[in-house]
Amino acid sequence: GQESRDGRAGVRQAVGLQQLRRAEDQAEDGALPDHRRCAPDKVGISTYNRDGEVALTLQVRDGDVEYATRRLLALVNEIYLDFLSSGLYYDWLLETFDLDPDNPH
Repeated sequence: GQESRDGRAGVRQAVGLQQLRRAEDQAEDGALPDHRRCAPDKVGISTYNRDGEVALTLQVRDGDVEYATRRLLALVNEIYLDFLSSGLYYDWLLETFDLDPDNPH
């Protein structure tokens, strides 16, 4: 019923927020090569859950909008590759991108 679907959505949202926060921490890891890292002095990354919607924000800290834009695009791509393509979000991917479940790629 509707209640069980809402429960699954809540679990997905909680897991999604945890995964976003993990991605945020990893993106700022000084051990990453410069081309994969979000330098904390240049951009600030935040994740939050507002009214059941998981969100990611990036704040430009030094005026270098090009750097921030490149890092944001790379981070979103990495997030997509790392966990949105996992089985947890399979139904969402099918629905959102109108994919054929027999050939989802």
